[in-house]
Amino acid sequence: MKSEQLKDTIIIKQQTVIRDSYGAEIITWTTFATVRAQVLSQTGREYFTSKQVFAEMTDIVVIRYLNGLKPKMQLILDGHVLDIMSISDIGNRHIEMHLVCKEAVI
Repeated sequence: MKSEQLKDTIIIKQQTVIRDSYGAEIITWTTFATVRAQVLSQTGREYFTSKQVFAEMTDIVVIRYLNGLKPKMQLILDGHVLDIMSISDIGNRHIEMHLVCKEAVI
């Protein structure tokens, strides 16, 4: 993977749980890493459920290998929040990862 292909900067967020003074859980998102990425493709679809129309965008994002990355994390890409659906370590060589991400648009 050549560095000139990684044209976008993404922020990877992980969910953390803290407790307030009453012991209640508060879910927050903290920055796990900020990395350079390449967006390979975008697909979209619309669907109708519960008398509402929803749109969904799916992206494939390529990054250099990042240890500790998990599917429950999120990406911030150009101000959009994307949920990581799956992670592929290409060839299991720990060089390049493909992230399939989904953005729900209401």
